[in-house]
Amino acid sequence: MSVTKACAVCGKAFTPRTSAKYCSDECKRVAKARCDHNRYFADVEASRARRNEERRRRTPPWAPEPRTCDVCGSEFVPTNYWQKRCSPECMRQGNLRTAREWYARRAADGATKELRPSPVPSRVLTLQERLRIGALVGAGRVTAWDMARELRMDVADVLRMRDEWRRWRHGVETLREVRA
Repeated sequence: MSVTKACAVCGKAFTPRTSAKYCSDECKRVAKARCDHNRYFADVEASRARRNEERRRRTPPWAPEPRTCDVCGSEFVPTNYWQKRCSPECMRQGNLRTAREWYARRAADGATKELRPSPVPSRVLTLQERLRIGALVGAGRVTAWDMARELRMDVADVLRMRDEWRRWRHGVETLREVRA
C-alpha cells in the first residue's frame, strides 16, 4: 500500500517511507531556508510594528490648525507645532524684534551692552614696557591671555608686543628673517 504524495517544495510526486513532506534533501534544505527567512522577516515586521506603536503613544497627537503670524498678522498653516511665523522673512523680522526687546530690557535694568572690560589700556605703554611684556610672553613665563587680562588689553595687542620684542631681540625687520 504505497501512497504517493506531492512534494511541498517542487510539487513532484514521490513515495514517502515515513510521513515526509519533501521528495529529497535538497527540497528539505530549500523549505528550511524559506521557513527561517519567513520567520526572521515576520519577527522584523512585528518588532517594527511594536516600535511604531510605542512611538505613536509617546508623541502627542498634533493636527495643524491655522494660526496667525505674530509679525505680519496673516493666517498660515504651520509645518511644526512650534512655528509662530509664516515665512522666512517674518522669522527674520521677528527674531530682530525679539533681540531688540531683549537689549531694551537689559538697558532698562541698568546693564550695559559691554559684557567684558574694555580692551583699551588705562595708559599708553612706553617702548621699554612693551618690550618687557613681549619678553615675558615670548619666553613663555606668562600666557598672552593672562597678560592681556591683567593689562586690560586685547590678546592680539599682546601678541604684537611679543613679535615686536622678538624683532628687537634678533635685530631684524620681519619675523620671517628670524625663522630663516
